[in-house]
Amino acid sequence: MTNKQLISAVEEIVKEANETLRLEMKEGNEVLRSDMKDSQETLRSEMKEGFQSVNQKLRKIQKDMNGVIQFADTTSARLEKRVHKIESHLGFSHTID
Repeated sequence: MTNKQLISAVEEIVKEANETLRLEMKEGNEVLRSDMKDSQETLRSEMKEGFQSVNQKLRKIQKDMNGVIQFADTTSARLEKRVHKIESHLGFSHTID
């Protein structure tokens, strides 16, 4: 074999090796992209579930707060009315109008 033939053979081997490496890298990149996409979807799903849980708890807290506020308002109005009646009955001037 001559030097030209050896060089040509080596170049062919290097060319094939480069092509093989390029294809393997391409496949590796595709696998990585797929894994990243799956991870992102899983993370989004978990975050969505977490946010739904937090939103449900916030709605419950808001509902409970509204109930407490309504109770306090009703109780306050009743007490004001009672005090007004007692003051009227005793002939005191009204402190709350």
